[in-house]
Amino acid sequence: MSWQNIKLVFFREMRDQLRDRRTLFMIAVLPILFYPLLGVSFLQIAQFLKKHESRILIVGEPSVREIPGLLDGDTFAAGLIDEDLKAHFVPLEDIAFYNRHKESFIQPGGPPKEIFAEFHEILNALVDEYDCDAVVYYPPGIPKQITGYAEILRESKSSGVKAPPVPQPKVVQAPGDSDRVHLGSARAIRVVKELSDKTRKHAAAVLKMDPLADRPEPEFYASGDTGKRVNASLWSKILPFVLMIWAVTGAFYPAVDLCAGEKERGTLETLLSSPARRSEIVMGKLLTVTLFSVSTALLNLFVMFGTGAVVLSQIGEQASLANVGPPPIAALGWSVLLIFPVAILVSAVCLALAALAKSTKEGQHYLAPVMLVALPLTLLPMAPQVELNFGFSLIPISGIVLVMRSLLEGTFAELWPYSIVVAIVTFACCWWSIRWAIEQFNSETVMFRGGERWNFGTWVKQLARDRQATPTVAQALLCALVILIVRFFLTLFMAGSDIPDTFRVFFQQTFISIVVGVAVPAMLMTIMLTRNPRRTLLVEEPPRLITIPLAALFALAMVPLALLLQSGLHSLLPLNPNIHQYLNKMAQVMDSTPSALLPIAVIALLPAVFEELTFRGFILSGFRHTGHKWRAIVLSSLFFALAHGVMQQEINAFLLGLVLGYIAIQTGSLLPCVAFHFVYNATQYLISTHRFPLRGIVEDIAVDPYLWAPIVIASLLTCGMLAVYLHRLPYRRTREEDLVESIQRENARQLAS
Repeated sequence: MSWQNIKLVFFREMRDQLRDRRTLFMIAVLPILFYPLLGVSFLQIAQFLKKHESRILIVGEPSVREIPGLLDGDTFAAGLIDEDLKAHFVPLEDIAFYNRHKESFIQPGGPPKEIFAEFHEILNALVDEYDCDAVVYYPPGIPKQITGYAEILRESKSSGVKAPPVPQPKVVQAPGDSDRVHLGSARAIRVVKELSDKTRKHAAAVLKMDPLADRPEPEFYASGDTGKRVNASLWSKILPFVLMIWAVTGAFYPAVDLCAGEKERGTLETLLSSPARRSEIVMGKLLTVTLFSVSTALLNLFVMFGTGAVVLSQIGEQASLANVGPPPIAALGWSVLLIFPVAILVSAVCLALAALAKSTKEGQHYLAPVMLVALPLTLLPMAPQVELNFGFSLIPISGIVLVMRSLLEGTFAELWPYSIVVAIVTFACCWWSIRWAIEQFNSETVMFRGGERWNFGTWVKQLARDRQATPTVAQALLCALVILIVRFFLTLFMAGSDIPDTFRVFFQQTFISIVVGVAVPAMLMTIMLTRNPRRTLLVEEPPRLITIPLAALFALAMVPLALLLQSGLHSLLPLNPNIHQYLNKMAQVMDSTPSALLPIAVIALLPAVFEELTFRGFILSGFRHTGHKWRAIVLSSLFFALAHGVMQQEINAFLLGLVLGYIAIQTGSLLPCVAFHFVYNATQYLISTHRFPLRGIVEDIAVDPYLWAPIVIASLLTCGMLAVYLHRLPYRRTREEDLVESIQRENARQLAS
């Protein structure tokens, strides 16, 4: 690759773009298809959005447990607060510091400030010890006053003096500056206020008085600079959104103009006929689009910094009351650093999509999905209950937003391991998008394709007249998207029903989900859109007989590795309690059947047949027309994973999809894939069920490393040998795969010469 050619292309495109004075702000109309697809995306992500459980440390005399309506054993009383809130009680007598200064604590005014400051540090240490988020401290005598508040109220009524307010405990915020800590302290304050209200209303009802209106606020001791925390939290949600959206906007129109615009002007042919290679042309254009993307984002960032500083200086008093100040200066540095990978990613994707367009107007329609995908991925991390974890680190753009947010909020020291995953995912996406853009420019059909006015009638006639033996890439993609949409609505429909309590109901739901949601769209499109359904579904030619038992052996060898993967996923990404409850209920339902063959038929045979016909049949056959075997395998595996719905299952399904896709291509038949899928699912069920001794044996082996390690090593060796055998099998290539391999050989020959 010649950097001199790249530089010449870069300067040429920069000069042309600087002459273009058209505005760079335009939003295309959202296609109807994208609305349910966005719902699918949010459904995939929603499994990470769970309520954070807070733990409150209660410190006081043993009489705290006698306060009506506060505690029920080791938890808060029912009805006190709806959120997930746990309580842990520590008696004052168990604290050595309190025992040494007991006389100071029991005096009417409480201990002196210096003693309470030391006691505050003791409470912070207890918070860390018991992993709590806030402390509710009841000074000596306060619990008995709260318990006997009705009597205090009666005495004040009889003496004619004003009724005293309900005594309040002190709420101490835990050390740290994260959203979890602030959420826990806010919940602790709500508990204190709710209990105070109930105490006042109960006392008033006992004495047949009007409810008292006086409700004092509990004393609150914050840890650290709360105003600084509020300000950082505010800007940590605004800055990533501004940077991401303007990075996409900055790459949007330059990409269209450099590809579709040059096609309209007739200058693209001159550039393609130059001595520069296609990859060098792409890199020059990519540098131009990336520079515009970065410049647009940073320009808005600097303008926002300056405007924010001026505005806040004019309303200094109101901003001070709201704890809002100018953006932290460190935010500028982190924003400049993190905008580059995002700009490269969106610029390469925009460039590849723009290359497909034959006009500027068509390019705008092609690039609209980039904005539509970037918006939810940027807005999602702004939710307060979302934090950087393993699941979110796997999501492009969202992972970068959460890294920036943790840097601004000061929680990066706790979450930095996930930033490594974010970096790997971002690098992989950038590399893939650049490779895709280069391949678009290498395709003559993309660069010089003609166009005709589209109408629905002509399109339907073409589908019937120009059917190919196997589906096209667009038809495979359409099938995959239709499956996701159908399963999305089926999930919403079945979400309103109760958890199946009989095997018959479980079978009905599974049959509808797999056959109606997966197989029916693929079978209908196979009949309507292809001329050779048998080749499309990989059932045209019988495979080598040896490949079927070898595929079954491959599945057995994969089981120990899959169990190891599941163990790691459950530790990194615990199951949602509702999903865990559902799986346990399903296990009970399947164990209650009179024969073990019935559950095996539902969870092993049914998916093995219909999912393989769909994903390794129609969808894989269509994606193979991209010209890359492994790209087709990865794309079909991705949609196979998304069809499962639960993150842990999706990761496992994606890896299995890679193996199944490779088996399908190398053997040229669907039968080995069905055998692999059936044996794998059946073995997983036999291991997990209580009906057979396999579950106990596996549990005993799992806790003994001297038994588990050899099994894992044997599994790896067996899988490796079977993969080598499959690799040596000759397989039928598509026309596009032959063409791509010829281009690669020619490029390699030119580089060698």
